[in-house]
Amino acid sequence: MESKHVLVVDDDLPTLVFLQKLLLGAHYRVTAVEDSRKALKVVRDDPPHLAIVDLIMPGMDGYTLCSTLKRTATFRAPIIVLSGAASEKDAQAAIAAGADIFLRKPVKGEDLLAKVAELLVRPSR
Repeated sequence: MESKHVLVVDDDLPTLVFLQKLLLGAHYRVTAVEDSRKALKVVRDDPPHLAIVDLIMPGMDGYTLCSTLKRTATFRAPIIVLSGAASEKDAQAAIAAGADIFLRKPVKGEDLLAKVAELLVRPSR
C-alpha cells in the first residue's frame, strides 16, 4: 500500500526537521517546505493527502495559505494548523480560514500523529 503524502509548511527549520522525522518514522511520505509559495507548488505538482501548516510565516501567512489551499482545485486534503499563536482568537481564525484542526506548539509527537491518522481516515471533500 502506498504511503500517505503529508505536506509540512513551517519557516522554523528545527520544527520542520522535527515534524519531518516524526512523520517519516510513522511511515508517511513527507514533503517539508519553509514557505507558502513552495507549498503551493507542491500542491500543484504532487497533491498531498494532508497538510500541516504554521500560521506565522514571512510572505504569505498560514491563514492565507489555508484559504488559498481550500480554493485550489487539486487540493482536497485536511489541514492541521500547528502554531505557537496561542489565543482562542487565533484558533478560531485558523478554522475559519479552512483548517480542520488547530494545535498549539509545542505538541507531543504522539498527539500530532493521532490527529494525522484521524484526519487521514475521514472521507476527502
